[in-house]
Amino acid sequence: MVIVSWNCIEALRRCLLALNASKQRERIEVLVVDAGSRDGCGQMDAEFSNVTVLRMPRNFGKTRARNIGSRTAHGELILFLDPEVEVTPGTVMALAASLDSDEQAVAVLPRLVDAAGLPAPIGNRLPDRAALALACRTNSALPLGPEEETVELGSDAALLVRKSFLRGMNFLDEKRYSEYWAELELFWRIQSAGKRAVIAGEPATLHPRQSTVVISRADQALLACDRVAGAAAFIAKQSGWGAMISFLAGQFFGALGAAFREPGYGLRLAFGILSGSRIDGTQSGELA
Repeated sequence: MVIVSWNCIEALRRCLLALNASKQRERIEVLVVDAGSRDGCGQMDAEFSNVTVLRMPRNFGKTRARNIGSRTAHGELILFLDPEVEVTPGTVMALAASLDSDEQAVAVLPRLVDAAGLPAPIGNRLPDRAALALACRTNSALPLGPEEETVELGSDAALLVRKSFLRGMNFLDEKRYSEYWAELELFWRIQSAGKRAVIAGEPATLHPRQSTVVISRADQALLACDRVAGAAAFIAKQSGWGAMISFLAGQFFGALGAAFREPGYGLRLAFGILSGSRIDGTQSGELA
């Protein structure tokens, strides 16, 4: 199991407490890859002795952090879990059993519910350029729909994947993705290989994301640039360089429009889009 943390200590603590109540907990290897947190996430192994924390000097993005955890993990099944997710005692073993029983499935997602116990959106089709453009323009996730047995695209907040499949694609593509959209390529690769991702098992609770640090507008602009860069990389792979350039042009001019309302944010976003800035340090991008 791989959990990436960044300044979310209360959510991480709840997540680990829920995992400790899991059935057959002794069979579950839990790796927390901390992305340079300043609130104590990187020291959670002092509180949870059955958790291994891999400490990164700063935030290089979720994609690289997940790869570090995946390559370190000993098991064949890798559960990517966001700190905001709390599993039930039976969730992890039910997901593993579901994957073991289906040779065509290489990924399985639990049913997600919100804090009130109501079903949360989980599945959708792979996005087209218009859907990605809207998500980047609004700095939001792609819309998800109701659960189905098989999905083209699913939430990566809780996602169990065969390590052999990840290894076959040389793990997640950290050369093109930093914080956002690496999961799009994973689901695309699953579909292209004639395999499938399924929804099964017991539910898990997904809480809203909260950070213990205030993210400055400059860092928000960098995160927005990272979102655009990842979307552009996915579009290039799916539809070619022409589609990618058209997408980037639209995002650039949209950022220039934002500069009239908020010059500092809009200009940093516009020039970050032009240079391909990402939070992993590409083109001088780095979160404060």
